[in-house]
Amino acid sequence: MDYYFHIDGQNVGPLKDDQIRAYISSGKITLQTLAWKQGMQQWAQVKEVAELIAAFPELQGGAYTPPPPGEGAQAQPQQQAFAGYQQAAVNYADFMPRFLAGLIDAAILFIPSIIVGMFIPLVGGFLVSIPYYVYFMSDYGGGQTIGYKAMKLKLLNEETMQPAPLAPIFLWYLVLSFAGFIGWIWFFTDSKRRMLHNIASKTIVISLAE
Repeated sequence: MDYYFHIDGQNVGPLKDDQIRAYISSGKITLQTLAWKQGMQQWAQVKEVAELIAAFPELQGGAYTPPPPGEGAQAQPQQQAFAGYQQAAVNYADFMPRFLAGLIDAAILFIPSIIVGMFIPLVGGFLVSIPYYVYFMSDYGGGQTIGYKAMKLKLLNEETMQPAPLAPIFLWYLVLSFAGFIGWIWFFTDSKRRMLHNIASKTIVISLAE
């Protein structure tokens, strides 16, 4: 799988499947170990990496079952890997931490929005909030605004389980801005606890709290 891991203060890798499994058996790689491979924006804890969780059930106390012989037996489709990850490991964020994160971000933007609004009436708040949310919620900012970091939340693409690029996050912002609290209704009926702006942008919010 060619992952690197931060083990005993050093970056080790890239490691193949058998090597990863040996480190797991020895307790050197756990759900809290930092992992990275080419294509990832930043290091992430193993519990946040869908591919690793799906491929190594022993990380969560499961048993390793060798694949059956035959063509393609060793390759699990990515879609199945993410489905397995979501069933076993995704900790979808609750309503209250998300609400509090929103309050924190709103407080941070309040004064700058007032100041800019004095010079550019009506749209001053948008000119301040658009770059803030689109940058921090995208892969450039790691999927976390200051409020999300404070509440240990992260916004991820629901398919890749990585922070989303700018375009879907811009859509996320537009739907959030125009739907407002109405868009929050979906949270209480959706199995992934998505709000309308999450559904539109194909994103989810996970909790990183232990």
